[in-house]
Amino acid sequence: MTQLYVVMLVEAVLDLFFSVAYRSYLPSMVNREDLVDANSKLTASAGVAEAGGFGLAGWLVQWLTAPFAILIDAISFLASATAIALIHTPEPVPAPRAKDTSVAREIADGARLIFSDRRLRAFGVNAILVGFSNSLVSTLYMLFVVNSLGFKPGVLGVIFAVGGASSIFGALAAERTAGALGTGMAIATGLAINGGALMLLPIAHGHGYISVALLVAQQLIGDSAATIYFINSVSLIQAITPRPVLGRVNASLRFLGLASVLIGQLAAGIGGGITGLRSTIALGAAGLWVAAAILAISVVGSVGGISSTPEIQVESSNSYPKS
Repeated sequence: MTQLYVVMLVEAVLDLFFSVAYRSYLPSMVNREDLVDANSKLTASAGVAEAGGFGLAGWLVQWLTAPFAILIDAISFLASATAIALIHTPEPVPAPRAKDTSVAREIADGARLIFSDRRLRAFGVNAILVGFSNSLVSTLYMLFVVNSLGFKPGVLGVIFAVGGASSIFGALAAERTAGALGTGMAIATGLAINGGALMLLPIAHGHGYISVALLVAQQLIGDSAATIYFINSVSLIQAITPRPVLGRVNASLRFLGLASVLIGQLAAGIGGGITGLRSTIALGAAGLWVAAAILAISVVGSVGGISSTPEIQVESSNSYPKS
């Protein structure tokens, strides 16, 4: 277990570096009005990989055992690193850092920028609520479907693959949904529908056909809606945040989300032991409804198109908004 703890810690730290840089680099490659389309294509390709990966993973675990399945997964990241290294789009030269600027100061800059702009502040609150609510579900999900419902890894892999496939449809529908509802309402609606889909989980009993149908429906509806929410929210943050401070903003939002996830995981363990797995999962799903409602009534909910949304004005790369 000690080795597993260390591996998970190192993997999580490296994944954090990657995800923050990944989201911050994309605006350097595409125009502002093409952000939703670019994020949609990236998410669609991830959905294809997810569908194939989940479908294969469940059977690999049963045939080769989990450690060998993890080994295959680790080797696959070499292909990812090679693909990234082959990107030749030039990145803007970072602004010179002042000699007295510390990492702590830059973290504070990102946090202050979030809480100085109403749109980013709404996303900050959303990161906390969504991180906490999702962790209530994700922490207990495998315990629920394996121990309570009795599903085997192979069957679960196929069910999860459905979610990967549905993510592709969500990616394809993200831009059209934003065009029909407005970017802000597309974000809130996607999050609310995802919460409704998660409410299907506590209804399941046993591993019969009805439970399979409920889990598949949750994957189909929930993953599509979550993808629409994710693509539009990431694109809006990228569009309104100046590039010199985008990395700090993404890092600060990720920090808020991860902090709430840790608290949510502790709450999930306590809640699952006291009130049961079903009620705790239902509470997490309801939390997404609360987060969606707050986004809908906030300034984010009134955002129409990304191209017409003004960017935050900052005085320099090491400063905060002017207003």
